Amino acid sequence: MAELKLSESRDLTRVERIGAHSHIRGLGLDSALEPRAVSEGMVGQVKARKAAGVILQMIREGKIAGRAILIAGQPGTGSEIFSLEMSKTEALTQSFRKAIGVRIKEETEVIEGEVVEVQIDRPASSGVASKSGKMTMKTTDMETVYDMGAKMIEALNKEKVQSGDVIAIDKATGKITKLGRSFSRSRDYDAMGAQTKFVQCPEGELQKRKEVVHCVTLHEIDVINSRTQGFLALFTGDTGEIRSEVREQIDTKVAEWREEGKAEIVPGVLFIDEVHMLDIECFSFLNRALENEMSPILVVATNRGVTTIRGTNQKSPHGIPIDLLDRLLIITTQPYTDDDIRKILEIRCQEEDVEMNEEAKQLLTLIGRDTSLRYAIHLITAAALSCQKRKGKVVEVEDIQRVYRLFLDVRRSMQYLVEYQTAEAATVLIHHPAENKVERIYWSVTASDIMKSNPGHYVAVVVTSPTMKNEKEVLNEFATKKCVKLGKLLKEGGGLDLTKKKTKHRKKKLDQETGKVNPNSDPNPNQDGADNAVAGENGGDGFMRRSHGGGRGGGGWRPALHSIPEFGSS
Repeated sequence: MAELKLSESRDLTRVERIGAHSHIRGLGLDSALEPRAVSEGMVGQVKARKAAGVILQMIREGKIAGRAILIAGQPGTGSEIFSLEMSKTEALTQSFRKAIGVRIKEETEVIEGEVVEVQIDRPASSGVASKSGKMTMKTTDMETVYDMGAKMIEALNKEKVQSGDVIAIDKATGKITKLGRSFSRSRDYDAMGAQTKFVQCPEGELQKRKEVVHCVTLHEIDVINSRTQGFLALFTGDTGEIRSEVREQIDTKVAEWREEGKAEIVPGVLFIDEVHMLDIECFSFLNRALENEMSPILVVATNRGVTTIRGTNQKSPHGIPIDLLDRLLIITTQPYTDDDIRKILEIRCQEEDVEMNEEAKQLLTLIGRDTSLRYAIHLITAAALSCQKRKGKVVEVEDIQRVYRLFLDVRRSMQYLVEYQTAEAATVLIHHPAENKVERIYWSVTASDIMKSNPGHYVAVVVTSPTMKNEKEVLNEFATKKCVKLGKLLKEGGGLDLTKKKTKHRKKKLDQETGKVNPNSDPNPNQDGADNAVAGENGGDGFMRRSHGGGRGGGGWRPALHSIPEFGSS
């Protein structure tokens, strides 16, 4: 009995990668350049879309070139160049020349017709080089027989040319292009694939002069002419720095071609995102490059307000120098409303094939409003995986809450890190005038303690100075300092006033104990070298600052804790 063997077949899973902006397919404008409410993945930003549509129309009509457009807005509503082999200006120059196309026209002689018969003679004793043959080609008006050599026979075999095919042969290069199969052979009983295309038999003469258009960029011409076998660098990407003399010669030659009508310039669009990351040298280069007659349309984007220009100490809007800002057409984007965020999230759910109920969409909209739209979009896929794990089909509020706890946004991540930044040893000095003694308290302050004592706030920055080695050094250091009475601090804070009823003898004695030079001076001076301690009714706010005098620069602990109110807190 013959053994039956079964082959197991497995279906390959198709992996589809979905990008952050894969749902956007256009600006969502009608024929009159008026933006639709929701179209082509775009929601809101009506003014910005209309302005971008006007710019796009001018680009298509060729009415704008050598201009610069800035798209500015808040984060979530809408680079620095690193290179080891070239300078920053060289990288920008190559980017500019990559965005400028040259359409070169040339006339070539082409033999175009239908193949009637191919005869190849293969001598038995000779090698490949001795091959020869004849090919008969025709049009609707004439028919000719051509003699072929070994290279032409090899090219025909490579293209698998047979009788009935319509081909075109470039006489200058010998390149054979298969145009299709003649309609006269459409009823032949032959095995043909789906890619077979039937065309009409050419008319007129076999030899024709045909205009061929080549589209290349200025950068490709630069690379080819920069060195011997420079065209290989187009495939490897190892272009290196190109000398300015080479570019000047190429610009001169392209200008000659333009005058002769052999070429035309096609200005493209160069987009630079996060333009505030460029330094002052790059901005100076952009200023000069925009003045060139063959410069592309420059579109830059940023989400910064008034910030420092990199490489300088000057501040400027968007981190861009004022002289370059004057050359820009600025398009601003507005913050999204709750309805816009909800519509965008619905479009993303459709793009990622995720079903979500209304409550989950509402919660995700609130998360996008309070954190960022990008973070809310990232939670969609994570919530869908959480839903699959519990074998559900529709994403619910529990799935959103679960991934919200697992994955932190920027604000919660910063809060989590700062909570575990422990401050160094802190000291509070408390004067007891009635008992004529000074009490020193040492403890470690953590950022979490500060936030517990200040609900609705969180610590954003912890700045510390070098710590004393041990407690004895701390005591010695504080013994040399002049201290402020707790009564003065309580008086300034609206608390108890313990300083008015003190006798002159106690004031003098206390001043001498704390190291005051002038015993007849004001008992509550505001000195430069004093140590300030802030304490509340619950034992302190967890916040202390010491200001050192002009002549006594200590190495003690001096934190600066800046608290930022959270969203929605009063």
